[in-house]
Amino acid sequence: MQVPRGGPSAISAEDLQRDTISLMGASGERPPGSPELRAAAATLAQRFGQMHLIPGFGREWQADLGEGRAMVCGRRDGAGERVVVVLALDPGAGAAEGAAPLAILVSLAKAWDTPVPPARPVLLCGIFGATETELYGLRPPVPLDGTEALIQLGAFGGSEVREELRGGLGAVPVLRWTTDVEVVAGASED
Repeated sequence: MQVPRGGPSAISAEDLQRDTISLMGASGERPPGSPELRAAAATLAQRFGQMHLIPGFGREWQADLGEGRAMVCGRRDGAGERVVVVLALDPGAGAAEGAAPLAILVSLAKAWDTPVPPARPVLLCGIFGATETELYGLRPPVPLDGTEALIQLGAFGGSEVREELRGGLGAVPVLRWTTDVEVVAGASED
């Protein structure tokens, strides 16, 4: 995936921190079906709108996935036909497991807010109350056979895994991206 020239400079640590805190909520917990989960989903939809994305579900930003789970998607149209999906899962606890990957989606939306469209359409989606990539296949905003690839932003502390999401007329390649970065507080370099 290619971020437009000049776009990456729009991403800042301050924006990531602000969006992570905002999406995490006061308690840090967002269990399925809770007011906190609904508030986080509304916040992501609002931030996508501020970044000039198009709602992912026609005129709607959000789709109900049942059992108190929701998916929020925004789209940036591109020159190609097949869509690249960037997905973040929020199991509903803390910053590293869900709120930070959602904040990265907002920063990517900001980076792609340029007059030049990306080479392919990009769909940015956050799934709230879930840890399974397969939930995307329950209500994909675009048919799976129109999807080039799905990139899942995972929790901090994981590893990279390749697999396929099956559905529709075939299989969509999935790349799960996580980081093994260890956060150290109070080090002498701070």
